[in-house]
Amino acid sequence: VTAPNNYSVTVTNEDNGCSATSPAIAITEDKTIPSASITSLETALTCTRSSIQLTATTDATNASYLWITTETTSAIDVTAPNNYSVTVTNEDNGCLATSPAITITEDKTVPSASITSLETVLTCARTSIELTATTDATNASYLWTTTETTPAIDVTAPNNYSVTVTNEDNGCFATSPAITITEDKTIPSASITSLETVLTC
Repeated sequence: VTAPNNYSVTVTNEDNGCSATSPAIAITEDKTIPSASITSLETALTCTRSSIQLTATTDATNASYLWITTETTSAIDVTAPNNYSVTVTNEDNGCLATSPAITITEDKTVPSASITSLETVLTCARTSIELTATTDATNASYLWTTTETTPAIDVTAPNNYSVTVTNEDNGCFATSPAITITEDKTIPSASITSLETVLTC
């Protein structure tokens, strides 16, 4: 039989014509397709988020799972950008369903980092120089070799200065080439010469 119904059979004894009908047997049908979906707290891999957990959800109480990664657990950790789906099988009736794919992307773009300055030499007249960090990151934080964290700093001593720029959106960072600040505070010599030192009539 291939359809749900109440089935019975009548048996006839061909020798005497007597017959009897069996009690009916009820054939039911359970072809309920399980639900299948994927949940995740994050969908983008970054420099600070190297893996993302994907969890299969279903209304089947006795389910098995098969991910496109070939893993068979209800939750998996993925480390590469891709479209991920899972096939859920209801082990009670053999029915299965494949979830919609979830797209995991990757943002590991390293920000640019450089330093600009109008001057690079400290002098007696120029006691400080402003250094400004430049980057293409729109949401950046800064850490200078001086431990300062502002986009621009004023320096008063000769040294090699650099800045580490972090893109706060993806955690990626880069350190700028160093800028060399020198110092020229050489004191000039000063003296007076004269052929005479006495005024007369």
